[in-house]
Amino acid sequence: MIYGAFDMQMRLFEPFRDAARMAMAAYGPMLSASGGRLGRETLATWELVSRMGFTHTRPAYGIDSVVVGNREVAVTEVPVHSTAFGTLLSVEPAFGVLIGLVILAQSPTLLQVVGIAIVVLAGVAAQQDGRRNPELA
Repeated sequence: MIYGAFDMQMRLFEPFRDAARMAMAAYGPMLSASGGRLGRETLATWELVSRMGFTHTRPAYGIDSVVVGNREVAVTEVPVHSTAFGTLLSVEPAFGVLIGLVILAQSPTLLQVVGIAIVVLAGVAAQQDGRRNPELA
């Protein structure tokens, strides 16, 4: 679902990327020659917009087999499942509040505590199936 939304956003944004590329081609030399701040900022904005998009592709590594000991073993790609690292990241807001409480003597409001609890619980719930597969270890 998230990938589909991202893909749709990329497709909807394509005309803006094309317009930025055309503007850079048409007005880029003139703006860069002017040397003014507005010209530099406009060029930077156009370049940023023109580069938005899919930038990651999975390269073909071409590793079909490796030698282990004295025998050749086939290499297969296995997708890695989520791990407990995400759970640890979900606790980060709580640590931020704890540091603020202990070091800076800032006490959170009830609404902030509830918000942190929701974020931590959502992170933990999202990682419930993040158990290690003993076959991959």
